[in-house]
Amino acid sequence: MSEGTNNKSFSGSVPLQIRLDPDGRVVAVEGEAAGRLDLDAASGPTLADLVAPPDYDSAERLLDAALRGTPQRGTLLLRGRSGPTCWDVVSVPVLADGRVAGAWWLLWPSALEDRPVVPGSSHIRAAAGELLPSFATRATRDARAQTGFLLRSLPVGILFEDMHRRIVRVNRAFCELFGIPEPDAVIGADCRQAATSVKHLFVDPEGFVSRIEELVRMRQPVLLEELELADGRVLERDYVPLDGPDGPIGHLWRYQDITERKRTERRLQEAESRYRELVEMLPAVVYRASADDAIAPLYVSPQVEPLLGYTVEEWMADPDNWKRHLHPEDAARVQEEIRHAVEQGHDQSLEYRLIARDGRVLWVRDEGRFVRDDSGRPLYVQGLILDITARKEAEAALRRAEARYRLLVEESPVVVYQVPADDIRQTAYVSPQMERLLGYAPDEWLATPRNWARHLHPEDRGWVEAAIEQALASEGRVTREYRMRLKDGRVLWVQDHEVLLFHPYESFDPVVQLVERAPTCFTASPALKPMRRPS
Repeated sequence: MSEGTNNKSFSGSVPLQIRLDPDGRVVAVEGEAAGRLDLDAASGPTLADLVAPPDYDSAERLLDAALRGTPQRGTLLLRGRSGPTCWDVVSVPVLADGRVAGAWWLLWPSALEDRPVVPGSSHIRAAAGELLPSFATRATRDARAQTGFLLRSLPVGILFEDMHRRIVRVNRAFCELFGIPEPDAVIGADCRQAATSVKHLFVDPEGFVSRIEELVRMRQPVLLEELELADGRVLERDYVPLDGPDGPIGHLWRYQDITERKRTERRLQEAESRYRELVEMLPAVVYRASADDAIAPLYVSPQVEPLLGYTVEEWMADPDNWKRHLHPEDAARVQEEIRHAVEQGHDQSLEYRLIARDGRVLWVRDEGRFVRDDSGRPLYVQGLILDITARKEAEAALRRAEARYRLLVEESPVVVYQVPADDIRQTAYVSPQMERLLGYAPDEWLATPRNWARHLHPEDRGWVEAAIEQALASEGRVTREYRMRLKDGRVLWVQDHEVLLFHPYESFDPVVQLVERAPTCFTASPALKPMRRPS
């Protein structure tokens, strides 16, 4: 093999393209001439399966140069179906996310007599001559037949210029980007003059020209530069100096229209910005966690600082921060529930306590949902942590108040009961003193509908019910005395104090709104006669 010792132009289009990964495995073979190779793509071929033995070491050097970011040109003997075939090769780096991820070989058939001779290569040329007695004529004929289809299979604009700054190869995609009618219109032209003739297309015309001169002067690979055109398009440019064993041989330029990609990126950035603004305005911590354990943090919103006292950077720096701030009494339960949710693949809704940086204990509600791909595989957990400390404190205060109220009611020497205003014959609650007064346990009394009306003395039932209806309309406090029958049949005089209660969020209209009436006290005299209220 000989690696680019002359400055000749490339012969014909690109009938063969080979993509290699960093380990020398053949990733893809494309082009009209791919059928000439003795290569089984399904078997995962390597460089050794592709290159004839005399040139294997030189092929490795071409690959290594590309992996270092340095393009090179040369000739190689490749394994063909009818024996080894000779090819002109341009080896350039393959880029992925701005990094070199392999080599891209552009190959043209080469006549054996055109194969440059370098020291130590005579035995290779002799071996090749014995193996390919008739290939040189056929390869030359094929190369001439392909002239005029320069780099036509490439979807991006490619331009090669020699060390004299003459354009030696350019493809149709390049011409379409810059409004050039045909590739032949610029072949042989001075690249500096060509750049000047299209500079008006760019937002910064002089900057476009001066940057090209700067790159050629530096001769260092520069990848993924972005150029803005006056018509709104955006181009991406790579510059790669071409070097052979004996020194520089030219320059390779790649131009690609990335306008749609940039528009998509801008739309995504705008959407992300709107989403981020919304997230950061929420009175809650929005988080994203690993789908593996629903704990390892991938993202946390800035609200983590007012809630727990940590900046986003501080919180994300320690993957165990969340675990370390769980309240000891809740930690085992919460982690077990999350583990179960991950194993079962279902969403989670938890309430637990966290300990803030300053030692405060906070109650939070954690709502986590799995985000899945199209196949249903979990990608991550998206969640929301709400501060519910105030609610929990209010609930605790309510429980304490209810306990005090119940203690007061149940220890009072009178019967306290509650009935709905829309049906005064039904009882919603009655205190334990009902058993002492009338002989019925509270559960027993509540189990029988309309028990109160059934136990009114027949002579009092009519006027008592009418008086209660009148009291509903007057919305006042009423005290009345009437007779009731006990469980054992005796008659007892009671004193009934009634108070109407209204919910604060409802209309003060007992006719159309539900109202609660409570408490009502019964007191009875031992002599079974009306009692008088002490003065």
